[in-house]
Amino acid sequence: MKGSITKVISLLLAVLMSAAACNKEPLEEDPDASWQYPFAEFMRICFSGCYYCEAFEDDDCVTFTFSGDESASIPRNDVKIVNCMIFDTPEFGERNGCWTINMVQTDFKVDKSRPIETSWPVCIYYDDSSVSVFFSNGKTFIVGRDPSGALSSFAFFTKENNLLAKSIICGIDGTEVKGVRPVNIATLTLIPRFEYTGKSIKVNGVEQISGVSKQNFANPVQYDIELYSGYTVSYTVSLDSGNTFPTVYIYEEQCPDSEGHLRSGHHTYRRPETQVQQRC
Repeated sequence: MKGSITKVISLLLAVLMSAAACNKEPLEEDPDASWQYPFAEFMRICFSGCYYCEAFEDDDCVTFTFSGDESASIPRNDVKIVNCMIFDTPEFGERNGCWTINMVQTDFKVDKSRPIETSWPVCIYYDDSSVSVFFSNGKTFIVGRDPSGALSSFAFFTKENNLLAKSIICGIDGTEVKGVRPVNIATLTLIPRFEYTGKSIKVNGVEQISGVSKQNFANPVQYDIELYSGYTVSYTVSLDSGNTFPTVYIYEEQCPDSEGHLRSGHHTYRRPETQVQQRC
């Protein structure tokens, strides 16, 4: 009998302890440990100096890939993630001591005294050229693409340049763009077609439109691409001769003399920018 009572008392104590454990408040996360899961790997990569590559979305999370085969996945429920290729760049504000995203209040408290290393990500937003993290201290950290990869193609096609005998496809090496200089036309004012990733592309401050904007390529031309991250990368486009010796094209017209015999009338020497005639 005594053993049965002891067992009942032990069972009641276990039930009471279990109930107390269920009602216990969860431990708060350490506010100074900013690299806790799920942001630990993501923030380590962002602060490591890697370049951003691209993002992959699924129903539960967004995976961000970086140079050096680095990647990190962020669950959608843990932080606001915005694809700026579909939606506008989010706007941030303050209300009741918390951050707002597009006027919707969040649970993230405004704490501008913290350094960025110990702040929490409030919102992650990205496009095809950069990923940005807005922190609880009000600062934004941006990781952009490799600047040398902003320009992906550059060419001169006969469709826009009817003086060309054939299209010129330029090679891109870092920030140097080179093509073969045509030698059988009188001008090097040409219309290029190009592809780039960024907010804008300009020459001498004037925005350029692929397949529309003309430039004189007798000398190297600098194209400035403003990235979404706010940085600008410059590319130099040059059209160089395919050999080290000048090429001269001679066009000869035959003229009859006083006795009706054909003789050389005059020669025309053409270079890309000039035309010189010399009579016989």
